Amino acid sequence: MNDLIVVRLERARDALAEAKTMQAAKKIADMAGAAETYARRQELGQEVIDYAHGLRVDALALLGTMIKTQKAGEGLNRGLAGSHVTGTTRVPVTDDRPTLASASITKKVSALAQKLADLPPVLFEQVRAGTMAVTAALREVRHASKKDAPPL
Repeated sequence: MNDLIVVRLERARDALAEAKTMQAAKKIADMAGAAETYARRQELGQEVIDYAHGLRVDALALLGTMIKTQKAGEGLNRGLAGSHVTGTTRVPVTDDRPTLASASITKKVSALAQKLADLPPVLFEQVRAGTMAVTAALREVRHASKKDAPPL
């Protein structure tokens, strides 16, 4: 059973290398998260758990990079948030840009993914290896930026 999970994770890692859409990256992150939970509950060994965790973090970081690139490029459709509805009922003005919801991405996952994508490489590797929690890495980044900020 242990080998089957590792084989599926290796296939997912190959798919991650070829992922070109936010949906694909999200699907791989979800699969790796499920594999991590399964490996933990079935006590398949720390190596398998760490491999699944690393794959999930990599997929979320790729997703975060894709979201940031999409925002910087054509942008994301925000729905009706903060805008006035224009057009008529017969001819509504539509926004064809993709939404996070159309990719089945929640705001929390989007925020986490973008934060992972922004982490410095040293902290990212620690989060990926499971030696540091994401919140602890973000706290370090905040503290480092406060130290570098000029005094008022």
